[in-house]
Amino acid sequence: MRTDACARCRYRSTDAFFLERAEGNPYANVRATTQALAHDPHIERLLVPLQLESVAGFIRERDRGSVIQGPPASSASAGGQIIR
Repeated sequence: MRTDACARCRYRSTDAFFLERAEGNPYANVRATTQALAHDPHIERLLVPLQLESVAGFIRERDRGSVIQGPPASSASAGGQIIR
């Protein structure tokens, strides 16, 4: 089930039959854009709050462990695209 559906039904991650681990997991949610928009102010404004600890705390509290937190984001350049 999708995490948002589980949270609305008040399921907890401990109710799952199986949980993925964050460590070594090759899958993640990614924010992507074109190279031309990589430094667009709208994109930058979107990224800033998504990286705040207060937002991470809100997600942890709201989703009660249903969202797996991945490793910290890092900035790197790959093929002309910005990866955060």
